[in-house]
Amino acid sequence: MAAALGWFLWVGAAVAQESVSVAVPEINVQAWRMPVDAEATLWTDDASGAPDGYIEGRVALSYLNDPLVYRYRRGDAGPLRDLNVVSDVWAADLIVASSFRGVRFGLDVPVLMQVAGEAVPGGAGLGDVALDVKGVILDREGRGSPLGVAVVGRGALPTGTVAGSAVAASGFAWELAGVVDHELGPVLLAGNLGTRGRPAASLGGTDWKGQAFFRLGAGWFIVEDAGLSVDLVGALGYGNPIFDPASTPMEGLLGGFGRLGAWAVLRGGVGTALTSGVSAPDFRFIAALGYEPTKVRDRDADGVSDRLDSCPEQPEDLDRFKDEDGCPDPSAAVHIIVEDHLGDVIYTAEVSVEAQGGPQVATGDPTFTLHPGDYPVQVNFPRYAPYVGSVPVPSAAPVEHRVRLSPEFGEVRVEVLGEEGERITGFAQVEGALSGRISGGVARIEADPGARTVIVRADGYQAVTAPVQVEAGGLAELRVQLVKAKARVVADRIEILDKVYFDVGKATIRAESFALLDEVAGVLIQHPRLLKVSVDGHTDDQGSAKVNTRLSQLRAEAVLAYLVGKGVEAERLVAVGFGPARPLDPARTPAAREQNRRVEFVIVEQRLDAE
Repeated sequence: MAAALGWFLWVGAAVAQESVSVAVPEINVQAWRMPVDAEATLWTDDASGAPDGYIEGRVALSYLNDPLVYRYRRGDAGPLRDLNVVSDVWAADLIVASSFRGVRFGLDVPVLMQVAGEAVPGGAGLGDVALDVKGVILDREGRGSPLGVAVVGRGALPTGTVAGSAVAASGFAWELAGVVDHELGPVLLAGNLGTRGRPAASLGGTDWKGQAFFRLGAGWFIVEDAGLSVDLVGALGYGNPIFDPASTPMEGLLGGFGRLGAWAVLRGGVGTALTSGVSAPDFRFIAALGYEPTKVRDRDADGVSDRLDSCPEQPEDLDRFKDEDGCPDPSAAVHIIVEDHLGDVIYTAEVSVEAQGGPQVATGDPTFTLHPGDYPVQVNFPRYAPYVGSVPVPSAAPVEHRVRLSPEFGEVRVEVLGEEGERITGFAQVEGALSGRISGGVARIEADPGARTVIVRADGYQAVTAPVQVEAGGLAELRVQLVKAKARVVADRIEILDKVYFDVGKATIRAESFALLDEVAGVLIQHPRLLKVSVDGHTDDQGSAKVNTRLSQLRAEAVLAYLVGKGVEAERLVAVGFGPARPLDPARTPAAREQNRRVEFVIVEQRLDAE
């Protein structure tokens, strides 16, 4: 069923011809009209007022589809058919309004650009010109009331020139409504309840005359001058059954609005029928451009009314210095530039100046407007000592005042070289501070004062730790030479570039392997993402396989114990002896057997997240 099926008339077998003839009465099924001065809605009036002499205007373009559909049946048992009596209406509303002592007078001149339908002649021409008047009873802005209350009356003259197309009334039409609105944070809520009268007409079994109606709207100001809107509108025809679908139209609109500058506001939205009443279309489109200067009763917006303002075009500076006259006092723009200990500008410091009206606080690159005098100033920035001083303002000329902060931290400069003096790329970290990237062999890191430890890491090199003494505001320099690593993480294992040596036929680790295992322990400690590592022991094929397997198990357990003794958590390690079962080289040569006697560190489980 069409979303705007507005006219129910059951036609029997007597009209089962090839064509259907429908007599269209002189009514206006457009229903929607652009509110003359609503701030944030597309249909619902709000109770806002305007200063005396305020002039505004709007040009609204609208399109509606299928506001009047005739449903009939060919024959007693024939299928239901739809005749789109009025299928398409393109219109433009030219609106102008002015306010005087709480009363707003508006004139709405509709221009029908195109009317089309299956049972109307259609065409283009003038619509029903309307006078719209609103009287503000309570202005939520002007009097500080939580609610705005107003009354809106509207009268439309039968000036339509597109005859017989259901877009112009045969006589005078009017409506009267009460308006209430309320601001709920960034949302403006508005409601209208009223009645309307219009020339009587008959639509099949439905009377077209007076109606009671309601409009509910909400505008959400996402930012100060732009947002989204929603309207819900409905009506009930007098003299018709309350559940008569043709006489109870209801429609919803979704829209948006945004100010383009000090003078213009753009609005637009789409809507659709929520019931099948006459005038509720399948689809409605609205676009409007308004000439709406910012509403100010106080032209210079300084809080002093124009009646009392000695300088109505120049705002008072409102700093408790002769504020009552409404005129700006001589003042200077004072720009305070905050620098760090190296002379670089800090753009995010908090600057507080004690002025006549109390403290003025700003961040970023602050500029204060101050009268001539001397003003206490305080600057705060993390990890720097608070600055307390004063800024002199000798005259109304601009002043630039520089403040240099003293750090509560020191700086560590680390020079990192390789075994042959090459400059290394990697990372350096001071204990308790952020890491610094080593670029071109140098890293600079800020750190809190005191005795600190520097940790230097680079791919392919052993990590180095070194002590350093950091002083507030000072620079501690450190030179580190890295040695190439013999253990590193690659794919599924910790690769070692040397072997773990044991006493012959025993599980005793020889001293020459201690440094290598220390590196392996360091790799495990530095890589907590390695959740489980298997220490695998292997032997050659000489002797009993059972004895060799037992020996490889004991050697793996000895390595595990050594690593635990160096700080590796025992639950991260497992020892497995494979004996001669997994040779690297199956040959039976001395070189192959030497290669097969080994310890491997295989990664069993790890996290994939970065460390």
